[in-house]
Formats: sequence, C-alpha cells, structure tokens
Amino acid sequence: TIPSSVTSIGEYAFHGCTSLTQILIPSSVTNIGECAFYDCSSLSQVSIPSSVTKIGNYAFSGCIYHQE
Repeated sequence: TIPSSVTSIGEYAFHGCTSLTQILIPSSVTNIGECAFYDCSSLSQVSIPSSVTKIGNYAFSGCIYHQE
C-alpha cells in the first residue's frame, strides 16, 4: 500500500520488484511515471483510482495481465 501522502509515483519507482504481487494506489496519486512497475513479473493485482490522470509509457510492461 502506498501512503496517502504520495501524489506521484516516479519513473522506475518499483522497476524489477519481482516479489511485488499487489499494489493499492491511493486517491492522492495523480501520476504514474514511465516504467514505474516495469518488469514486476509477479504483480497481478493493481487498484488505480480515478484520480490518476496520467500513466507513463511502459508503466506496467512485463507484469502479469489478468482482467476480471
């Protein structure tokens, strides 16, 4: 879980965190940087609030994709 004081997730912030399986992004976040979660190969659950207005290129590239 990312703290509610965070307003932006920077470029490459979690790049290569292969043990990361889920992420809860708070409504305070408006921007997810380029390659922020790139190659987080175990990431299978992400909650992105409507407050996020920009998601950088390849932000979730290399992650598990599952749509419900």
